Amino acid sequence: MTVFDSRKTEYKDKIRAIATDEKVKLRIVVPRSMSCHGAELCITKEGELPAYYSMFWAGMCGDDHEYWELHFSATTSGLYFYHFELETDWGKSFIRNVGHGIGDFAPDGADFQQTVYDGEFTTPDWLKGGIIYQIFPDRFYSLGGKKNARNRTGKRSR
Repeated sequence: MTVFDSRKTEYKDKIRAIATDEKVKLRIVVPRSMSCHGAELCITKEGELPAYYSMFWAGMCGDDHEYWELHFSATTSGLYFYHFELETDWGKSFIRNVGHGIGDFAPDGADFQQTVYDGEFTTPDWLKGGIIYQIFPDRFYSLGGKKNARNRTGKRSR
């Protein structure tokens, strides 16, 4: 059974950036055999210290797993990074991103990311319907004097 999947609404009800003060429901599924007696969301806004939010026990998932949940909202816009920490009879366990938005028991895994935008933002009238271009200078980087671009036939030029 999946412990957490940041790309599925059963685990995270909003699979997108959220506005300030907008609640997002997060749910983890923990095996009963872990004897979990406490769970927390550890969330860190970029450039700030981590904050911890207690999760609540939300019921059973079959006979051998249980749900832990909370509703999180951010009061300021920015990038937030998060993981989950569990208190068990055997000590602390961590649920982190092991790739593709999947959470598993991995103390050395990566944090998940949540983008929060200013809920008061409105698109200026002059920009509505406009087109924006974004240029990635690193895509034009030439390694050791060799061009990385492809010619019209699709082969790398030398």
